[in-house]
Amino acid sequence: MTSPVPPHASDSQHQPGFVPPGVPQAPVVEQKKNWCARHKVLTGCLAVLALFIGVVAVSGGETSPGAEAAQDATGVTAGATDEGGGDAGESKASDPSVEGPQGFVIGDVATAGDMSYTVTGVDTAASVGSSFLEEKAKGMYLIVSVEVTNNGNEAVMIDDSFFTLKNGDKSYDADSMASMTANSDDSGNSSFFLENINPDVTMAGNVVFDVSKDIATAHDNRIEAQTGFWGTETVEIALTQ
Repeated sequence: MTSPVPPHASDSQHQPGFVPPGVPQAPVVEQKKNWCARHKVLTGCLAVLALFIGVVAVSGGETSPGAEAAQDATGVTAGATDEGGGDAGESKASDPSVEGPQGFVIGDVATAGDMSYTVTGVDTAASVGSSFLEEKAKGMYLIVSVEVTNNGNEAVMIDDSFFTLKNGDKSYDADSMASMTANSDDSGNSSFFLENINPDVTMAGNVVFDVSKDIATAHDNRIEAQTGFWGTETVEIALTQ
C-alpha cells in the first residue's frame, strides 16, 4: 500500500495569505464608506434645502406680470413713493401762500386745543377808535375780525398775544393799544381783550396789526391763533375767502 504524500512546504508558501514565520503581519485596513453614504438622511435634507434656496432665488428676481404692466403704464413700479414719502402721483398740497398749512380760510372754524377761532372779516384803516379815543397807525392798520369759542372746562382770558400775523417767513405782533381801542366804547371800556370767556361761550372782537401798506394789502397773509399765553397749540388761518 502506498502512504499519502504530505504536502510540500513550497505549496503552502504559494497559498494566498501565507506569511512566512517570523515576519510581522501588516494591519488590515478597513475600507470606509464615503461621507454621503454614511449620512444618507442628512445628505437628503441638505439636497432639499439647496433646491428650496435655488427656487427662492430664481423667483425673487422675477417681476409678476401685473407689476410689469403697472410699471409700463405709469413709468414707476406699483407702490413706489415720491421723495416726500407720499404715493407717486398723489396730488400736492395747496400752496401755503394761498391757504394756511391746515387749509383754513375766512369763515372756517379752526380749532387749537380747547379754543376755536373763526375769521369773519379783514379790513384796513389809517386809524381805529372813536373821536374821543383814537389810535393812528405808523404804517397801515390791518384789522382782523374774529370769533373765539371756549370749548374747555374753565374760563380763559383773551389777550392779543394769542394772535400773530404771518406773511412768508415774517411774523408780526398785534398792536396792543390799537386792538384795545378797536374793541372799546367811547368810555374806553374794552369788550374783548382781557375779558374772560367761560366754557361754551363765543366772543367776537378785532385784532389790529400795524404794518406796512404792502403787507396790509397783501393777499397771502395768514393769522396764527394759539391756545393761551404759552401757545402750546396753534392753528393758522389764511386771510382769504
